[in-house]
Amino acid sequence: MAAQRICEALRAAGVEVWFDQNELVGGDAWDAKIRKQIKECALFVPVISTNTNARLEGYFRREWKLAVERTHDMADEKTFLMPVVIDATTDAGAFVPEKFREVQWTRIGSADSLHAFCEGVKKLLGGFELEAGRPLGSVGLAKEARPAQRDGPPSPDGFGGPRGVASPVRAGKVGRALRARLAWSLGAIGVASLAAVIGWKLLHPGADSAAQGSVTSTAEKTAAPLSGARKLVVQARALFEEGDYANHENFFLADDLLKRALALDGTDGELWAAQAQLSREMLMLGYDRTSARADGLRMQAQRAIKLLPESVEAQIAYAGYLQNTGGSAAHESIRLMQQLSGRAPTNRRIFRVLGMAYGMVNNLDEAVAAFDRAHALPGGDAVALAMKAAQLIWYGRYEEAETTVAQAQALRTTGRGLVLDVMLKLCWRGDLDGAETALERWPAWLRLEDRGVFFASQVWL
Repeated sequence: MAAQRICEALRAAGVEVWFDQNELVGGDAWDAKIRKQIKECALFVPVISTNTNARLEGYFRREWKLAVERTHDMADEKTFLMPVVIDATTDAGAFVPEKFREVQWTRIGSADSLHAFCEGVKKLLGGFELEAGRPLGSVGLAKEARPAQRDGPPSPDGFGGPRGVASPVRAGKVGRALRARLAWSLGAIGVASLAAVIGWKLLHPGADSAAQGSVTSTAEKTAAPLSGARKLVVQARALFEEGDYANHENFFLADDLLKRALALDGTDGELWAAQAQLSREMLMLGYDRTSARADGLRMQAQRAIKLLPESVEAQIAYAGYLQNTGGSAAHESIRLMQQLSGRAPTNRRIFRVLGMAYGMVNNLDEAVAAFDRAHALPGGDAVALAMKAAQLIWYGRYEEAETTVAQAQALRTTGRGLVLDVMLKLCWRGDLDGAETALERWPAWLRLEDRGVFFASQVWL
């Protein structure tokens, strides 16, 4: 069943799941427990499907309304509602409270999308700070629930093509709290099933839950609380920083969050740096290649570097802008990132920008070396490997590119890696069966994006 698979995936990702099938005991006042969890949870995730549409009455609809009511006491900057769709139900066709339509929906239709969801939950919850006096217990699950079921040198997108000409391929994710909690309302799935609320607490990897409640670092004790604007930046970065597996809507939601942050504080260089980095990603990955976006990137990067000239994030943003400009500016981007790598040698995004800048000046060997440095950092870097593979393809080194794509995908699935895999099978190997099989493994969202539509159409043609 879908709910059980999601629970298991979250537990595997280090998230403890409280589930009523296992943990409600005789005599529990389940209605009161559900209400309490909705009142105290960090996030509320209604799960939407054709089955919820089919049931115009049910306890889960009361849960949804209780969650919406709680938002009336919240600032607009606070993220609370996080709807999830587990089938083909559309936003417009779903019978849900209007408040749900004001926020971005997430679709979970494959193992890859489930993994991305779990990672996104961990990152997003990592940015929440529990309010003073709120207990750190797990939250509850409603009784009787039956859970269901990405001009010469490569273009900025990394797939080649002269600068200024749209490429046919458009390559397309934190805080102090040691634990945070999430309530999830699961709509009725079976004929006789009701609804459920799942609560999770995010556990610090490798630490036992009892110790976490009392262990606080010196930095945590002295750090000033995040402003409302900075909290929005944390949420936005969780959506776009890993970039290549996030879909179109993730980027535009992050853009909205950052615009709200800048409206709250337009003098914070870190906010401008985040906006510039997002604009560069949207230009590079093909989500927005308008002149307005390019002009915005220039303005945002310049403001960031003027406000905070020594900031690592501001310098990454400014170097990314220079790299995107090309020509002699790319050489300046290289110089900046080489210097910054000495200050922040474990920041993999520095080496990604450096690799792209080297590509812009036709220095493939140094580009590959920069991407390899990002990947050599602890945990590896599937995004950097996919960027390296795209550069290798542009220079005709297809066999090396194929090996690099496989290495990247074994580490972590990325949208670019999925597209490059099909591209190589189709256009280099001529392996139509292999390309079709690979295409069938794509997550649903990739099939709906320009890059996915393009290569799917080529395979079928």
